[in-house]
Amino acid sequence: MSMIKTKQESYHRPGNKRPAFGLDEHRLAWRKWHPAMLIMLIMLPLLSAQAAVDSVDVDQSPLVVSEPLPPNIVLLHDDSGSMRRSYLPDDAPRSGDNFRKPSRNRQYYNPETLYTVPPKADGSWYGSSVFPSGYSDPFASTATINILNDSSYSDASQSYVDNSYRRKKACRRAGGDWDDGECEFESPRSFVFYDGSDKHRVVEDDESCRAWTNCHHASDPLILDGQQTTYGQNVANYYSYYRTRALSAKSGIMTAFFSLDPAYRFGFGSLNNSSSNNLGTGQYSKHMKIKQVEPFGDGSAGTQKQRFWDWLEGVGANGGTPLRRALETAGEYYKTQQPWLDTDPNGRAVEYSCRASYSILVSDGYWSGSEPSASLKGADNTKSSNYEPVAPFVGGAADGDEATLADVANYYWKTDLRDGSSDGQRNQVPPTPTDPATWQHMTTFTVGLGLSVSGLGATPSELFDWARNGASSAVSGWKGWPTPGRNSGQGKIENVSDMLHAAINGHGGFFSARDPKQFADGLKQALADIAAAPGAGGAPSFSGGETLTSSTRQYSASYMTGAWSGELKSVGYDKTADTFSVAPWSASAQLPVAADRNIWTIDSSGNALEFKASVLGNYLEVLGDNLYPSDPKGASWGEHIVKYLRGDQSYEDSVVSPLTNVLRKRGTLLGDIVNSTPVVIGDPKADLYKHVIDETYFDGLSGGNDYEKFATDNAGRTPIAYVAANDGMLHAFNADTGKEVFAYIPGAVLGGTGDASLARLANPEYGVFNPVNGTQPVPHQFYNDGKLTTQNVYLDGSWKTILVGTTGRGTSRTVYALDITNPADLADPQKAKNAILWERSAGDGKSNDEWIGMALGRPTISLIEQSTQGKKGTGKWVAHLGNGPNSENGRAALLQFDLKTGDLSVYPAGTITPNGLSAPYVIQKDDTDGVSEYAFAGDLQGNVWRFELSPNGGAVSQPIYVAKDSDGNRQPITADMYATQNPDTGAIWVFFGTGRFLTKSDIRNSSPKVQTWYGLRALTGPSGLAEAKQTHSRSNLQERKIIAEKNTTGGVYRVTSDGEFSDLTSDGDVGWYMDLVSPVNGKEGERVVYQTQLIAGRLIVNTLIPKSSSPCDTSPGGATLIVDPFSGANPGKPVLDADGDGSIDSKDSVTLGGKLYYYNGERYKVGMSGVFTALKASNGNVRLFGSALDSSDVSKETTMGASGSQRLNWHEIIN
Repeated sequence: MSMIKTKQESYHRPGNKRPAFGLDEHRLAWRKWHPAMLIMLIMLPLLSAQAAVDSVDVDQSPLVVSEPLPPNIVLLHDDSGSMRRSYLPDDAPRSGDNFRKPSRNRQYYNPETLYTVPPKADGSWYGSSVFPSGYSDPFASTATINILNDSSYSDASQSYVDNSYRRKKACRRAGGDWDDGECEFESPRSFVFYDGSDKHRVVEDDESCRAWTNCHHASDPLILDGQQTTYGQNVANYYSYYRTRALSAKSGIMTAFFSLDPAYRFGFGSLNNSSSNNLGTGQYSKHMKIKQVEPFGDGSAGTQKQRFWDWLEGVGANGGTPLRRALETAGEYYKTQQPWLDTDPNGRAVEYSCRASYSILVSDGYWSGSEPSASLKGADNTKSSNYEPVAPFVGGAADGDEATLADVANYYWKTDLRDGSSDGQRNQVPPTPTDPATWQHMTTFTVGLGLSVSGLGATPSELFDWARNGASSAVSGWKGWPTPGRNSGQGKIENVSDMLHAAINGHGGFFSARDPKQFADGLKQALADIAAAPGAGGAPSFSGGETLTSSTRQYSASYMTGAWSGELKSVGYDKTADTFSVAPWSASAQLPVAADRNIWTIDSSGNALEFKASVLGNYLEVLGDNLYPSDPKGASWGEHIVKYLRGDQSYEDSVVSPLTNVLRKRGTLLGDIVNSTPVVIGDPKADLYKHVIDETYFDGLSGGNDYEKFATDNAGRTPIAYVAANDGMLHAFNADTGKEVFAYIPGAVLGGTGDASLARLANPEYGVFNPVNGTQPVPHQFYNDGKLTTQNVYLDGSWKTILVGTTGRGTSRTVYALDITNPADLADPQKAKNAILWERSAGDGKSNDEWIGMALGRPTISLIEQSTQGKKGTGKWVAHLGNGPNSENGRAALLQFDLKTGDLSVYPAGTITPNGLSAPYVIQKDDTDGVSEYAFAGDLQGNVWRFELSPNGGAVSQPIYVAKDSDGNRQPITADMYATQNPDTGAIWVFFGTGRFLTKSDIRNSSPKVQTWYGLRALTGPSGLAEAKQTHSRSNLQERKIIAEKNTTGGVYRVTSDGEFSDLTSDGDVGWYMDLVSPVNGKEGERVVYQTQLIAGRLIVNTLIPKSSSPCDTSPGGATLIVDPFSGANPGKPVLDADGDGSIDSKDSVTLGGKLYYYNGERYKVGMSGVFTALKASNGNVRLFGSALDSSDVSKETTMGASGSQRLNWHEIIN
């Protein structure tokens, strides 16, 4: 069964047959879908292997990502008289040969540009004329003229529109309109253009060519942008659709907006209300008329898309350029309720407070016309609660004491446009790195056709960097904004800078288009930027796994949805001051250039390969054939994809890309880091094995007792931060600087096909939501998403540091091991061959491969007995992990890999399917000999298993407990198990919570089942007390409850019930349980998907509370609970600073039923992304560090428990 559910349907209407040399199909198609047959071929091995068992649905995108909430977009189109012109910019030559040179007149035919026919709203195409015929106005009629011979001019109301190739003299002009008059022209037998300094001609008959050089027959082939056309067809398309500003603007807008998401809410209007009769019903009017936003639709009759096309076809060109009043109209429109209204799943009208709203202002000229409202004057120089007037936002006051365009954009950005509404007043618009506003506001993009900015002492990109990053990116040569205004009613040239200034103040973008192609590209980029923003379901930042904090640095991973980029950041930590500030670094900003990166993989025999096209062999064809779902490209494209994956971004740029279709554009090169957690390895811990008093096993290994020498020899080893990312790579970064040292791509990941192919990362549609049905036609994948573990072990006669990782939820189902004793070895081709130890994956044909599934938790490395016949003085180093869901046989099992060879032994756990074992906790019953004897783990069916470890594995038929709720429903266990010994009784306890968060069906529903936190006595030890058995149920456990949940000055805090602070001793009691039910809200689907921790003598768990049905509640909530480990009871002492006064004391309590309780839990609006790390604070308390799911840092303090001597952090950084 497929783990990724895809629908074999398309909502893009193909329309009519594509015209000759129109848009490439990959650029035009809204989305591509897998043909059913290809899906079957790709999935056939998996279907065959799993024919007898059901699979477990595991989504390939993070569940914290909501289906997109479509943004509002209003297009403000320029219909001023200058749009009639056939020259660009305004000072371009208007006659003679210079008029025909695209280097001088950028509106004129450019021989390096492919001129394509624009699409219609319904997916069909406008007509293609055949040279020498050209459409006079293809958006108004099918009338044509002969480009070479006709010479008509139109009347005053329409201006001249024809024969733009001819040498012209201006007709008489009256009042801004072109009037009838005598115009001189020549009537040649060819179309003339310049390529550089060479004059070229395109002719209809060969006879004409004999007299000229650089002559092309209309039928001569012409290859542009990787597509073949003819000289005549390219000229005919240019003449029909691009010869004037108005025609090229319409064609560019149609091309750019054709692929706009059907669910996006779109409105439009023109500066001078041209074509307003085509706006239809539902208009807003102030200085101009705007068609109110509606879902864009698919272009069929009656949709907003079709109305937009009808309106755009009829837009004329007459009047001035009142940009300021147009932008004010859009801003005032966004103050009304209509653009924010929507219908919730229950059919009720609701204002969603997290919807993003945009304006796109398009113009070819400087603003002019009447001034906007006086209240907008000086807005960017006026401080507010949301805005500080600092450079580069402030400045550029207009002549005549008027508001500038930048003032207008600033006002509608900094103003909460729905501040007084009942539903929209919450500030929930997701911020982005470019737009930090969370209130309802308007973000402004400006696109200038033929307009360029200069003389500011800074480039537009430098100014945007300054605006986004603050004073640290200030430009030293900045001259300030010039003074815009009007001369005799006409706009000044300084007003061009005001368009850039408006885009900066509106926190959008500015695109200066020097020619029609750049105009269309600018619009596409504006829409791409909008699509990558959270309002489009695009790019909120989320935490990837836990935050790690050492005594000197903190490391945190995160990811951006939509863009599907990742980040690993580190900041220096001052333990005394409890502050983060020293030497921060960002890994994504320091990746080496593509050619200099050390990236490795393996071949089918397990041999190390550099990730370079020259040595990858068959991998190239696999990559090339799987880029597009139904369009195999072969090995030649595989080479391009390899370069792309290495970080070569030239393939993302349509200007320089050698490919027909550009590959997916990336803001940063590091892939999204979702479930993997950074592991930092530095100096080997000298006291790691100090507890090993009985060295029988170590002595039995030649040199095995030389660990202290190994630690001494490697003191000062460069610390490395390891983390896996969904670019398919395990990354190794210098932990002090953030620079990548090497990366490793598992061979099974590189060899994936279909959706699992790494090539899909380069597909422009990768991970993009289809807003109509909420799917991703080219779905995001968890390529390399698993947890990592490291350990210092004795192999092949020496001590080494070994890393074991998994691909986690990835469909390749892979486990790999690397020798990272000296990370520099992975930069040396010879040494790298020995550093990559082994790799195993489902379906690799080796022993027991049918047991390998999606390992959800962290592997464990340990030493076990080499023999089953008692102690023989030798040990065997192995890696253990739960096999996870979707092994080929569907059963649960503990996997045991020989750390040296990768040979796999298996401990099957029952026969129920579908099932999978979560991560085990391996213990040393007697830690004086360093040998691990037991492992405990849970599975998806709620079983808790105890495994006795041996060299060859072995089946376990009965669990020691089955987790069930009060109604008898099995409770799934997906969190890593935790185990420890009660120091007072010697009994071994296991701790875990129940619940799963693997697929959309796991998200909160109307009747969520209750999940539970458990503590079980799993091995009695010398205490003689009862231990958990399969026959035990809840009646054999002590019940604990969440008895209060209250708002305090410090937040929302919880109280759990009390109990005895000792091991449970009642007859038959084998542990405790706590149902995760809010005393205020009842059953909310609260669950545990993270490992329980023992920190400073207290048991701590972070829970997850799935989000509501509102699209504005993106991240799940959660809570932290702290109890006594061996009774499950409230510690009975101050634990948390509930009153927020900075101290943990007796005031952090509440009286319930006449009894004093201390708060021992905290509830969060946004839940934690994993477990805490901990450091002892200078005041004797414990400082807990973590990350919330929205990637914000969390730091809190708690008190030490009774067993304060226990180590604080069970995922320690070794440095």
